[in-house]
This record gives sequence, structure tokens and C-alpha cells, in this order.
Amino acid sequence: MLKNYVVIGWRNLWKNETVSLTNILGLVIGMVSCLLIWQYVSSELSYDKFHKNNHLLYRITSQHSYDDNPYESALSTFNIGPALKRNFPEVKQFVRLHPYSQIQFSCALMYKAGTDVTRIFNEPNLFYADASFFSVFSFPLTQGQSHTVLQDPYSAVISETVAKKYFGNDYPLGKVLTLNSSSQNADYVVIGVMKDIPENSHIKPEIVLSIKSLPDFGENSDFYTYILLDESATYDNLSEKLALFNKERPRSSDDLVSFNSQAVKDIHLYSDMLDEAQPGGSLEIVYFLAVLAFLIMTLAWINYLNLTTARYLERIKEFGLRKISGANFYQLIKQCFVETFLILLVSTVMALVIRHMIFYSDLAKAHLFGNEFIIVNGAPWLVIIVFFCFGIVFAVYQALFLSSFRLTSVLKGRFTGTTKGSWLRKTLVVFQFTISVCLVIGIFTLHNQFKYMLDQELGIDLEQKIVVKTPSNVDSTYITKLTSFKNELRKVANIDNVTTSSMVPGLDHDWFVEVRKQNERKEAYRNLAVYVLDSDFFDVYGLSIVAGRGFLPEDQPGARFGNKLENVIINEKASRALGFKAYEEAVDQIVFWNDIKCRIIGVVKNFHQQSLRYAIQPAIFTVNNRDSIFYTINLNTHTSDPTKADQALTWTLSLIRQNWSRFFPDNPFEFYLLKDAFDDQYQPDRKLAKTLGLFSVLAIFIACLGLFGLSAYSTAQRKREIGIRKVLGASASGIVRLISGDFFTLIALAGMLAVPVAYFGIRRWLAYYAYTVDISWWFFAVPLIIVVLVAMATVGFHTIRASLGNPVDALKYE
Repeated sequence: MLKNYVVIGWRNLWKNETVSLTNILGLVIGMVSCLLIWQYVSSELSYDKFHKNNHLLYRITSQHSYDDNPYESALSTFNIGPALKRNFPEVKQFVRLHPYSQIQFSCALMYKAGTDVTRIFNEPNLFYADASFFSVFSFPLTQGQSHTVLQDPYSAVISETVAKKYFGNDYPLGKVLTLNSSSQNADYVVIGVMKDIPENSHIKPEIVLSIKSLPDFGENSDFYTYILLDESATYDNLSEKLALFNKERPRSSDDLVSFNSQAVKDIHLYSDMLDEAQPGGSLEIVYFLAVLAFLIMTLAWINYLNLTTARYLERIKEFGLRKISGANFYQLIKQCFVETFLILLVSTVMALVIRHMIFYSDLAKAHLFGNEFIIVNGAPWLVIIVFFCFGIVFAVYQALFLSSFRLTSVLKGRFTGTTKGSWLRKTLVVFQFTISVCLVIGIFTLHNQFKYMLDQELGIDLEQKIVVKTPSNVDSTYITKLTSFKNELRKVANIDNVTTSSMVPGLDHDWFVEVRKQNERKEAYRNLAVYVLDSDFFDVYGLSIVAGRGFLPEDQPGARFGNKLENVIINEKASRALGFKAYEEAVDQIVFWNDIKCRIIGVVKNFHQQSLRYAIQPAIFTVNNRDSIFYTINLNTHTSDPTKADQALTWTLSLIRQNWSRFFPDNPFEFYLLKDAFDDQYQPDRKLAKTLGLFSVLAIFIACLGLFGLSAYSTAQRKREIGIRKVLGASASGIVRLISGDFFTLIALAGMLAVPVAYFGIRRWLAYYAYTVDISWWFFAVPLIIVVLVAMATVGFHTIRASLGNPVDALKYE
């Protein structure tokens, strides 16, 4: 019997190739879209779940409460881990991570292989950690013993990539790496090699040094603290005990810090704290993409339902005869199941092949979504299961639909369809195009938002600038060498100037200080972002002083910052934050940088440190040649010929490298073009816009596929009516208006429903940007017109062909 169902189903599948191919194409596009989207969603949801005990892993965070300036940090104190281990029986183990390279001005590792070979690199992911690091986290070692590594001071564990970078194919254990940083020079022995940290980890240490190499930091709060709970412990119990611990622990009068716990598996998507080790993901984007996948899947199945139901109306006599011959409801369900399964099987195989091709060509990673994502095993099966569940539901509906007809009407040939079925199809068409219009309005708004951000003045000159990471391996002659290095570069024809700073545009602020006016109490401070720079910084970056003056060489601090009344500059936003009514009023005023007395000598015009997604921060500037992290080299290689510009840049870089090797030997030379790096901030948003644009087009295409099939069915059903109207004198244009009018009404209704939904959505979306484009009426009108034109072109193919047909062909059998 099953074989009979399969044979009949296969014949019917190819009896009407147009409907079948339309159904398969719609389902393939829908399934491929869902597979791509769900792969990204799965990768975002998989963060830190590879740890063996991820359900028992928690991070200790710190809540800082100072009057009106509370904030929560991912960092905690050096001694909180041991304190929790002593006081909480539930805490099985703890581990502390010190993000050393993130808080140093410079951090490099050097390996000397004999007298001739020296390998040195800046290391942005270097951490100190307790010996329990490899027992708390599931980061496997490929060489070394996890229970003994990091036990001794000045021992190191490195990743496979780092081992390859420094030692090539040589055996790494026992090799010595020299740490050169702004605070220490020391040798570390490699005693272990770990596998490269997975992409779906919120921490990505590439070098882990023994924390026993550091002194006792006490209450210093530059440590990430993680605890592993006992199997019997619960989060609620831990939270209650932490609250009691915060209340009872001894503290100094100005210590207003309390500690909280956070599940490690929730950090990537649910944490929005200061001092995170890595930028987190966006839960809102994950939700949005998951909903988008579900909507695209729904659109594809609506097409299938509409087209298949319309097709079944032509086979109604076949099913009527089956019922007369004794077929029951369950046999009709079997027939619908088999036909649906055949289409699903073909669609699924094609979709999986296309997905495989996309992943192996890296198209998804290169052009879609906001960042790189991980291939999560098993993710496609969930999409396939949901698709088949949809198929079961629609197969049951089709069986109910077919079994609901009166046999006498069917067999007498008086059945032409039902009003109820017609209204259902119209409702589904409205739903499809409502979703399509919403998506097009969203991508149109997103495009205009990006254009707005790219067209805005940043208040700072980023063109023709090379940024070089400051040297790590320096001695007491550093300032003399720096001065000579800058003077030599200024002699190069293609270089205008050189400046040093602790911050360059495009980077996130990671250094804030408490600043208050003189005679204000300590609790009245404002958090200001810090820039340490030399006296040429404002000139190199084209920053304007709106009040007072800029820095002079004599403004440099003495032996250490704070030995004298220090001169500082603030930006316009900081001037307002400190309560000055006019910028001129701020000049010569005394402020306290923590406890250091400073005098404001100028106010600089606001500029965008980051993309326009973020608000301008109130900032304070101090001059100091020593404490720099970056050198900015200002070029003057302006030319309209790209080839000549590239040649000039290559020649200039070779001269810079030569002078670098001359003045700063045994230091890595790392550089990047500032404008390109700043524009890279928009790359995740650009990819997301591409993603939304692609799937918006696919959603419209799927909706139009259904509309194409329904218009073909509608014109076929009304073929005799069209013939009679033409015989009675109706014009071709009148017939086109008659047939397409119904569809136009449905699309117009979809547009009316979509506008308020889209308005609410884009308002929510734009709330994530500090500076946004104004929402105008044409943000809705243009996408609506585009969708209507595409839809009407889809309908017009059949209606125009029907209106131009010979009426004799329609009436010759009457």
C-alpha cells in the first residue's frame, strides 16, 4: 500500500512541474536561510559550554557604589578567591586570572635561539593564572601535565599557535621566553602547551604565566576570579551566602565594593559590564535572527500550503472517488504525508548540499553576520526536525481540507472551492507580505543609518596616519632614543610629524580616573577617560583648542606624575560634566585627579574616539612622553594615483622600519593604517546589514514565488470568465486591473499592517546607537513602493498573458 502512495505521489509531483518546482524552490531557500541563521545562533549560544563543568562555573564580579556613580566590573580583587574558598564549603576550587597585557603600556615576549636568531612579538593575550587554571577550565594540554603546570614561579604554558610562532617545529618544553613589559623584564620557562582556545570562549589566553611570579596584590582589583562549585551547590544558595559575606566582611571607610556571582555560560550574551576580557555578543541580535529564521521558514511553508491546497482543488474528484471507493480519513492523511515527505526529502537534500558548499567556501563567514562563528555539530538537525514538524502539520491540514467536502457536490462537478479556503489563502498572502515589507523597511533604515554615520564629521583627522605599537624592550635611554627616532622620521620627505600617546582613535576607553573640582567632596567625582600624549598630539590629529592653550614641552611631569601642580586639558564634554558654564571658565581652574592636584590649561573640541554607535566620553589629557602605547606617524603622500600612493607607502614603511631597527632593536615592529582600523569598527554592522539585506530579498522572493503560483492558479480558474468578458468587449487593460486588483488590495493591506510594526522595530534598533538618523516618511514609502512593484510584476506576468489570450481558446468547449 505504501508503495502505491509513493508511486502516486511521485507522479503527481511531476504532473504539474511549475507548482512542484515552485514548492521545492521555496522550501530549499527557506531551509538554507534557516540553516545559515541557526548555525550562527547556535554558535552564539554555545559560548563556554564546552567546559566539562560549565553548569558549576561562576565568575565573581564586583559592584562599586559611590553615590550617583555605581558600576559593575567583571574584575574583582586578588584575595576574594581564597576568601570564598575558606568561607564557602560549596566552593570546590577557584582560579584567578590577571590580564597582564591589557593593563600594561607594552608587553612582548622574546626568544633567543642561539646568538643569531631572535624572535620577538607583542602579546595582547598574556595572562597570569593560578595552578588550578587547567582543572577549573577544560582547556586541554597537548604537552605537559595539567596537575603540575604553573605550580612554580616563572613557569609558562603557551598555545600551539604561540609555540609554532616562537619555536617552529622544535620541542617547546624547557625553552625560555623573556617577558619585556613596561613594568618588568623576566625569564619564564615553558612547561606546557595547550590546544588553541576555542572561538566560543569568552576568555582567550594564548600565554598563561604562573601567578606565583607576582607579589601579593591584596585588595588590588585587576583580577578575574572564577569559582567551581560542588555538585550539591545551587546558585540561589551561593547568592544568599555572597550577600551575607558582603554584609559581614571587614572593609575600610571608603571601600564600597560588594561581590556578585555570574554563570560563566551566560557571560558572552548576558553580560554588559566594564572590563570584560573580550567583547560580548548581542542577545537582541540572536533573538532577532532566531525570529527571522522562524519567519522565513513560515513564509516557505505558507507558500507550500497555498500552492498545494490550490492544486488539490483540481484533484478534488480524485479524492472524492477515493472516498467513494472506501478510503477513510487516515488513508487520505497517508497520501498527503507521502506527497509532503517526497517534496521535503528533495528539498532537504538540496538545502544541505547548498549549506555544505557555502560553509566550505567560507561565504557565510566572510560576508554574513556580525562576526566569525563556530560550526556547531548537530545544529542542522534541529532545523530539519522543525521543518518536518511543519510538514506534518500542513499534511494533516490538507487531509482535513480534502475530507471536508460533500461527495455529492464534488462528483456532480458543482464544486469550485470554498469561501473559507479563499480567505485563508488571502490571509496568508497578507502575512507574507507584511513580513517582507517590515524587513525591507528595516534594511532601508539600516542603510541610511550607516550612511549617516559615515558622512558625519568625527572632529579628528584620521587620514594618512600609520600607528606603530610602542617598544617593550627599553632601558634608561628610551627618551633620548625616542627623540632621535622622531627627529629622523621628520627628515623623511613623506612624513610630516610623529606623536606618541596612550590611546588612538578606534579603540575602546579602558582607563578612567576620578576627577573633581577643588573644594568639592571626594564623592562628587566624575569618571573621565584618560589620554596620555606628547605635545604634538593635537597638531598631528588636527584637534582644535576652544579655550586656553595646548601642551608645551615644559608641561611634562617631573620624576613622576603628581610631584608638582600638573597641567591638564579637558574636552568640551568634560567641561560640562564638571559644571563649568563656559569653556573659558574652566581655564586655570584647579581639579583633583584622584588625589593629585592639577590645573586646567585648555579645553579641546569634542571628537569621536570610536564609531558613532558610541557617545563621546568626557576626557582628560595629560602630557608625558614616557607612558605611551602608540606612535602615530603622519604622512603626506597625497596622490590621486593609487599605484603611486602604494609605492610611496611601501617606501616610507621601509624607512620607518630601518630607523626602528636602529633605535629599538630587539623589539617587534607592528603597524596598521589608522583609517582602515577605524573603519573596521563598522565591519560587524556592515555584515549584519548584508545579512538582513540578503534574507530580506529571500523573504520577498519566497513571498513572490507563492504569489506567482497563486496568480497562475487564479487566472486559470477564471479563464472562462476572461473569455466571456473579452467577447462582450472588455479591454486587455481592464481585465488586468480586474484580476490584479484583488492581489493589489492584499499587498496594500500588508503595507498598512507593516508600517507600525516596522516603526516600532526600527525605533528599538536605533536605540543601540548614540547618534542616529532622523526617521522620515520616505523610510516607509520607498520600501513599500519597491515591494508593491515587485509583487505587481509577479502577478502581471500571468494577468497580462491571460488578458491577451484568444477568447475562443477559453470558450471552444462550452
